[in-house]
Amino acid sequence: MKEDGIAVIGIIPQYPNHSRYNVYSRVKMPPVGIVSVFSQLDDFGFKRLYIIDENNYKGPRDFTGMPDHNFLQQREPAKIAMFYGGMSNSIPRMFSLAKQYKKFGAVTMTGGSHVDALPEEALKSGIDIVVHGEGEYTTQEILERIVENGEISLDYNKLKDVKGISILDKNSKYLFTGERKPIKNLDELVDVDLDLVKFLEKRWTAIPVSRGRGCNFKCRFCSVNGLYGRY
Repeated sequence: MKEDGIAVIGIIPQYPNHSRYNVYSRVKMPPVGIVSVFSQLDDFGFKRLYIIDENNYKGPRDFTGMPDHNFLQQREPAKIAMFYGGMSNSIPRMFSLAKQYKKFGAVTMTGGSHVDALPEEALKSGIDIVVHGEGEYTTQEILERIVENGEISLDYNKLKDVKGISILDKNSKYLFTGERKPIKNLDELVDVDLDLVKFLEKRWTAIPVSRGRGCNFKCRFCSVNGLYGRY
């Protein structure tokens, strides 16, 4: 599948000022999930695949001081925008950006713990497709169904058979397509390509490495065990 005319952007939304001391603010590293999803898409032959981390960004900014997505879109018009939706404190920013990219004419997708728990909220706030749980193979299957000959078509009749997603159908009715089985062999995945993250302001102080998924503990404040089960 070659889609030379399509650019895809991934966005890690900026955290609000009062949350600048979470782990991703104090330690300069990207959340590994969205980078892993993007790393699996090389075989699709897109014109350009890149991610920006708004919390570690050196590039043009708008009049509010935030990353200038109008500039990014003029520089490399993205027809698909994927968002990291794991941290609740960045969700308002994500919704604002999703609506902006909808105005650009892009299809918007997201995954992560927050949107996994509240998919309808996301679908009513500028998001077209919510990906639940592990996103690597689910995202590939979505793109195989919505991208053809350099064009994007949100055909919900094709998407309704993709397991592990939430969408609104043509009548704006919420639809969850059912649980997707976990990836059995993580060694089949392409290694995470951190070079996909562009416009970095500061060098990373840590590199995220994922050796497995799930957790054997059940901390009340954490969703990992509920999402992925035991390690």
